Amino acid sequence: MFDYQVSIQPHFDNACQTFASRHNIREVADKLGMNQQTLRNKLNPDQVHQLTAMEIAAITD
Repeated sequence: MFDYQVSIQPHFDNACQTFASRHNIREVADKLGMNQQTLRNKLNPDQVHQLTAMEIAAITD
């Protein structure tokens, strides 16, 4: 049985948390045209919403 409480992508989760702690999320969200709370939620592995491939590309561009 699959355990939804254990992440199967710990490296991605760690990368998102590290990114959030090292960058000004307000500035990044403004550049993306995204609500800053939405971006915070997408970078939080405890939330159900995740970044899309296009959002990751825009953030890292």
